Amino acid sequence: MNHNTSVPPNKSPKSRLNRLDVVQKEATDFLLDLREDGFFKDEETYSARLKTVLSEISGSAEGVVWDHKTGARLGDNWYQTTAELEFGIKRAWRNARKCIGRNHYQELKLCDLRSVTSSKEMAETLIASAIQAFNNGRIEPTVFVFAPRKNGSRGPMILNNQLLDYGGYEMDDGSILGDPSNVVLTKAMIEMGWTPPSERGRWDLLPLVAMAEGDEPAMIEIPPPLSDHVPIRHPHHPEAFQKLDLNWKVAPILTRLGFDIGGVQYTAAPFMGWFVDAEIGLRNLCDNFRYDQLPNVIKALQLAEKRARTVNCSFDDLEEYEKLAILDPVKAWRREKGKKASIIHQTHEGTPGAATSSSLVKVRVEKSGRPLPAAKPLKLTARPVVAQRPTVIKLYFSSSGTTAETLARRLSKLIDRFISASSLFIFDGLIQALNQLRPCDVSMDNIILLIISSTGKGDIPDNGRSVLELMLSPEMKGTRFAIFGNGDTRYSGTYNGAASKVQKKLEDLGCSSILSTHFSGDTATQAIPFNALNDWWNALLSAISRISSSATKITPLHCGADGPKTDLHTCGRSYMRFLDHSATLSLYKPGVIKLDEAIGDSSRSIYAYMDIGNIHHEDMACVQILPSNTKRKVNRLLTLIGKDREARLGLSQSLLPSYHQFLTDFVDLELPFSQLDWLLTRHDVASSKFGTDMLTHLSAYDTLQLLHKMNMLPALCSSDAQIRQILMDIPLLHPRTYSIASCHQYQHALMGGENDANTHRTRIMVKKISEGRFSDVLLRETAAMRYRIVDSIAGPTIRQRRLKPWIVVATGAGFGPVRCMLESRIMDARSIQDQHEPAIGGLSIFLGLHPTDVPLTVEILEEARSCGVIDMLEIVQSNEKKHRIQHKLQQGRVANHIETKVKEEGAQIFVCANSEAATSIKEAIGRILGPDSEPLMDERYIEEIF
Repeated sequence: MNHNTSVPPNKSPKSRLNRLDVVQKEATDFLLDLREDGFFKDEETYSARLKTVLSEISGSAEGVVWDHKTGARLGDNWYQTTAELEFGIKRAWRNARKCIGRNHYQELKLCDLRSVTSSKEMAETLIASAIQAFNNGRIEPTVFVFAPRKNGSRGPMILNNQLLDYGGYEMDDGSILGDPSNVVLTKAMIEMGWTPPSERGRWDLLPLVAMAEGDEPAMIEIPPPLSDHVPIRHPHHPEAFQKLDLNWKVAPILTRLGFDIGGVQYTAAPFMGWFVDAEIGLRNLCDNFRYDQLPNVIKALQLAEKRARTVNCSFDDLEEYEKLAILDPVKAWRREKGKKASIIHQTHEGTPGAATSSSLVKVRVEKSGRPLPAAKPLKLTARPVVAQRPTVIKLYFSSSGTTAETLARRLSKLIDRFISASSLFIFDGLIQALNQLRPCDVSMDNIILLIISSTGKGDIPDNGRSVLELMLSPEMKGTRFAIFGNGDTRYSGTYNGAASKVQKKLEDLGCSSILSTHFSGDTATQAIPFNALNDWWNALLSAISRISSSATKITPLHCGADGPKTDLHTCGRSYMRFLDHSATLSLYKPGVIKLDEAIGDSSRSIYAYMDIGNIHHEDMACVQILPSNTKRKVNRLLTLIGKDREARLGLSQSLLPSYHQFLTDFVDLELPFSQLDWLLTRHDVASSKFGTDMLTHLSAYDTLQLLHKMNMLPALCSSDAQIRQILMDIPLLHPRTYSIASCHQYQHALMGGENDANTHRTRIMVKKISEGRFSDVLLRETAAMRYRIVDSIAGPTIRQRRLKPWIVVATGAGFGPVRCMLESRIMDARSIQDQHEPAIGGLSIFLGLHPTDVPLTVEILEEARSCGVIDMLEIVQSNEKKHRIQHKLQQGRVANHIETKVKEEGAQIFVCANSEAATSIKEAIGRILGPDSEPLMDERYIEEIF
């Protein structure tokens, strides 16, 4: 298998005839790698995929190849899914040991251009895709993959060495104007018809020349912003450098690059990444066979020609980099090697030091200010001698996106800062996916830090799932770890589920958690929760600072400001979660929520209104509601435990809520106790008529009421420490997330545009549940709560594409965001009618509703139809035959409408339903659009799960 290798620059993969057995082996090895990385959800999926691939290779085999006088059948390509191809290119970058930026391999994006068949389209799509990846200077590292080569053919190719290449002209006197490395290429392009600028210069960008399989070459000029030049400046010598007129390209885009992945050869796979400063300054501009500018720099700065003096400057000295994306080589090399080094800049006398990373950066280690001999190998910077073996900190992440890795990078900087002041700890500098964690890599001398995001229904992402397969081993036992869980409270039912699963798995393996529980970051509050990460790190510091490398037991943090101090383990995973909850509470505002008086008790769902004052929110946003326990129940419990409402409950020296605040806003009195250890020690419990089985089904409030009636509570609450232990075993209050079912502009217009309290009412739709926290209370009284407005997962995309045609499918209370969408679209339609603007795309609405919920939808649906907003409406009511809305979608007239609207009108698709229904609806739409619908669905399908 060769997916871990890449073709060197200036060389395309050699055309070869693929032996059937070789291709099958390489494909099998590649799929095995995928399996080991957790790519397949189970063994059955892996086996089915392997069978399909081997059949595809054999079925396409034709002819015979002779190798060492032995005949063998030919094997051809097999089609790799986008996800498989993406895995292959990421693995190739990760394994490219000479590339200093390979630690960023998880950020690598795939631009799949395999459907492109003509040279002209190759050139045009590569330019367009490169501009998108350039991202106005915030480069997203990307590989642009064209179709693989076929047996015995050369495959598609790009003539340029790099997409952005400067021309080189041979002058009459034999000198070179421009880049000497491109003289031959420049001549070839001129012969092909390219006309250089009338005034030729050193910085003339060559056009792009692409050749598809079986097609003539196509040439295209490079447009802005890729054609822009970045002037090379120096903060201490501005005038001198301006006279030198030095420029460079905005991005490195290697075009003579290919990959061999699982036996499939991709001959045209350009790669865009970041420049390394030394690559530009030491090689491209200073090599004597390139621009050879170092003598000119020395002359311009009036330096003695033979003085070994540094003229380079740090990135941090420059206030602005314009559009040049640079990778700091020293930081990158430190991270790659886990070592410390200093850069020695090239002088006119030569470049001292050993070359690493294919000469992209020249480094050598310094000790006591004097350079070591260049011939000696690189070593760690000397550390003070200590009696104890240093503790090695290792850092892992897991996520389906990039958030966890971004947080891990931030954490690595915090770790660097910490260990710089300590000789007892070492950071190996690596930021690895969780799948790279192996028992042999860890020991009791390690501290394992993990950043874990959740995917799906609280699942561990693919690049961390293999942790569940780790077996109990002596190496793992006693290893210390801490987890930062990165989740989204808009998915309250599965919030940080992955972090909880990893926590439990590591504890089952005998590892010891430093902080007893994972800390929770919330991307609903902050896109990348850096603030929560800082809080976690601060809490972690006071623990790991006490850990000596020879200790086998953790010196824990302490909690409890009143009475004896209790360590985290005694607190039963309590301190950290309450500290986290306290920080969350500050994000919520107090408010009230009322039932819509126009809705009766007969419907299965209800509308409720909130007065949010003058708070502005976007359409399609969500409201997260944190319910408060009722005053009646809180006051009753304060009486039972004998505490004044203003008395302080000492959770820690920094967390001292009053008992009243704790019982009102911290814990959920409607849920059973999370554990009853404080009760199991009581002899009279075992002999009582109910034991503890009954209590596991009672709410915490009812349990305490029952214990009071049995005259057991006074003895259980005889001290502050005992009361604290009881209260901290009540589950935390968790927010409920509801889609906002109203458009602010529509509601304002409905009220006549008057600027009163009513114009700030926000509607939500709630499914009624008997004895439910909200729905049952709303039918009886105004409910106190805390709330915050956050954007929905689908909100930004829907707002961006709001004027496009849409296919909208919803079930039950999922009609809430659909109502907001309809109100917003009605306002757009009215505005277009008033201003005589072009019509907007229509909405096709498909609803699955309980019969009693239909009246909640009638008024707004009729208004939308009268405004011409809806082009098709179908409602399927709950029925005994279990005929659902997803079945209706696949019926002739409706299916034809959906297929036409998506494929010919460019319609987007929005589904709002529970998880099971959403999965079924998505599968139904996929069947309507056909077997090749996966790219279309990836681009246009959006869902909200409730």
